[in-house]
Amino acid sequence: MHHKLATVLVLLPIAFACHGSRAATTVRIRKSLDGTWQIQPAKLTPLKHATVLKGWRWKRAGLGLKSPPAVVPAGLRASGGWKRYKTGANVLGTKPGYAWFQTVLPKTSSAGPRMLEFAGAATRAVVYLNGKMLTEHRGGNFWFQIPIYAHWHKGARNVLTVLVHGAGDKTTTLKPVTVGLY
Repeated sequence: MHHKLATVLVLLPIAFACHGSRAATTVRIRKSLDGTWQIQPAKLTPLKHATVLKGWRWKRAGLGLKSPPAVVPAGLRASGGWKRYKTGANVLGTKPGYAWFQTVLPKTSSAGPRMLEFAGAATRAVVYLNGKMLTEHRGGNFWFQIPIYAHWHKGARNVLTVLVHGAGDKTTTLKPVTVGLY
């Protein structure tokens, strides 16, 4: 009983001190973000031993696709309907929807962390490496970079898959993608 009372007496002042200091720091300030914005593109990390990816193919995603899956569907690679893709070409025309793009990354003997650099993808891109989602990029045809070392299979085949959502404004494109070291 004496031990429990001592514990309560030690912890009680600490609890009141924490509560009091938190209450004093929760002042909210509202500020309008309306107005003129100045936007500066992010500086990209220059890639070493960079290679522009080739051998792209594409196909329309199923009409039932409402949002990107967390992993590439198991039968996607084996299923038919793939067409050669010329980087930058619009694939869906004026129809909104999703399109899959896929290529195999070149094998490399260079050691070090790898990075993908996208010149742009419209209007939303979900990037997968070896079937696992790396990131989702929103914002149209702006450059972005993605580190890929977490899912890179050293000495094995590495498949890059990108699911691009087009808004139906003739912009369902995938611009050049480069892989390199950083």
